[in-house]
Amino acid sequence: MTIKCEKCGADVVLPDDAKTATCEKCGAEVTVKAEEKAEEKAEETVEKKQLTPQEKARKVATLVVEILIILAALAFVPRIATRLHQHRMDSCGMPLSNEDSKQLMQFNQEGVENVVVPGCFSSIGEDAFANNAAIKSVTIPSTVKIIGNNAFSGCTALEEVKFAGGAGMYAVLDVVTGAAFKKNDAAMTIGNDAFNGCLNLKSFDIPVGFTSIGSDAFYGCKALASVTIPETVTAIEARAFAGCPALKKVVIPDSVKKVGSFVFSGSENLEEVSVPKHFTDKDIKNLAVNDKCKVVKR
Repeated sequence: MTIKCEKCGADVVLPDDAKTATCEKCGAEVTVKAEEKAEEKAEETVEKKQLTPQEKARKVATLVVEILIILAALAFVPRIATRLHQHRMDSCGMPLSNEDSKQLMQFNQEGVENVVVPGCFSSIGEDAFANNAAIKSVTIPSTVKIIGNNAFSGCTALEEVKFAGGAGMYAVLDVVTGAAFKKNDAAMTIGNDAFNGCLNLKSFDIPVGFTSIGSDAFYGCKALASVTIPETVTAIEARAFAGCPALKKVVIPDSVKKVGSFVFSGSENLEEVSVPKHFTDKDIKNLAVNDKCKVVKR
């Protein structure tokens, strides 16, 4: 046992069971106090004590039970997060179609002119915004892969559609929910009649990644003067841009392999359409451009 000399502060080593010793530095007699001896013995007892097999088994069992309780609690986190997510979307007037979907089913808010679709959605369902006469602009996040049939048809006041942003705060929600939502692996598409009758829509830049433009997708968009079709699009269906008199020039990318009939029918002011060199005479005929329009093969 080692104790401090009260006179000079040096360490003095006491033999086992000894109560006194002489300090080698100053020669003073050092006496161990009873409480110090008891404290040292208690520490030694704790250090030397070994757990019995029964105690070890109890500790392991307790640890296993605690882990199981934690895992059981975590199993409910995705369900709780999903429920909170559904309630939030309901309050925003954008209900989900069901528990296992990220589809915006129907926009229910009235009188809203500028709509920002949250990044938690991966698709906009059929008729989701159809015949909404109030909406003037809509921002669609990059998480949206499908714009369903008739999604914005009849939105006569719609002037601008922007594709911007990502999941944002909802990325955290998606991590928490994990497999609570089904993954959307479908091809990126603009559905049939998606923007049919959007009379005030002036321009539309289709984002890279979309592969097809549905039939009548922009039919009757009277003010549509500019459209950008990315290299990812492989199919333009029938009457996709029919009845768009404000269109003057359109470039169809090399990626397009399928052209439906009467694509530009009724777009009487179209001046030039640039098409891939692999377009056949039938493909060009399907464009149904007016007599004054020049079709240029690249």
